Amino acid sequence: MERLVERWCTSPPWLRVLCWALCSTALVAIGWAALLRPVAEQIAEAQHQVSVAGRTNASLWAAVRKIPTETEEPVAPTVRPFSPLDFQANGTRLVHWKPLSHGGELELDADWAAIPGIFAQLEQCNVRIGTFVITAESGRLRLRMELEHGA
Repeated sequence: MERLVERWCTSPPWLRVLCWALCSTALVAIGWAALLRPVAEQIAEAQHQVSVAGRTNASLWAAVRKIPTETEEPVAPTVRPFSPLDFQANGTRLVHWKPLSHGGELELDADWAAIPGIFAQLEQCNVRIGTFVITAESGRLRLRMELEHGA
């Protein structure tokens, strides 16, 4: 071993530089082959998958554009015409109706359970309630409402 070291130290400088360059090149080539090349291959494979996915996505969008879309026309709810006489059933009794230019005043005697149904019935007729008052009168409830025509 000592002879090898002696020979190295006594060799001409150009030979030492040449050996050093060859060894460095060999180490870089081995490092590239062992570490960087597999990573580069993985990156290339990932880029290939991305391009394939992009082409697949583009072809699917083209297929979707060919599908005719169903254009559904909005269905307008059926509006019943308003009549105060419609409130003469189901636990309600018409007491007073005063028509006005913008709607009218409606006064009913009703059971407590029938009052939510009155509001639902007015909604079906496209009538808005401006104000309402509920009072107890002779064992029943009196519902007085100011109604407005819906828009």
